[in-house]
Amino acid sequence: MTDAIYRNTRDGLEDHHVRGREYLERIWQEAARYVDPDSAEKATRDFASVFWELQLAYAVKSAQKSLVPRDRMAFRSNKGPDLFAEDPSVWLEAVVVRCGTGPDALQYPEMMKVYSYNPDGVVLRLRSAIRDKSAKLQN
Repeated sequence: MTDAIYRNTRDGLEDHHVRGREYLERIWQEAARYVDPDSAEKATRDFASVFWELQLAYAVKSAQKSLVPRDRMAFRSNKGPDLFAEDPSVWLEAVVVRCGTGPDALQYPEMMKVYSYNPDGVVLRLRSAIRDKSAKLQN
């Protein structure tokens, strides 16, 4: 099944779709060599994760930091951290926090309505994402 955000970005005709597509194409030209080699295909299934990794690479490059292209990294597959910047040497991991499932799942607020915001659910989702990524990297 194709990711809905990917489909709208690829096929959408509304102004925000066109602008989003143009922006994505621009940052892809600048930063694609720093992201996972299967990113174009993965975006069809999980657009948010691919976009965040690409956006992070683009932002680091725009800040005049030296990123190592994926084909020059010791591991070229999707194993290991997402990005490596030199001087100073630092690994960067791009993680998308999801809404979660079960009784602690976050719910998107209704659009164009005022609502009360409780940060506890977001903090829980962030903690869960950090814990899961840490366990994956340790393995």
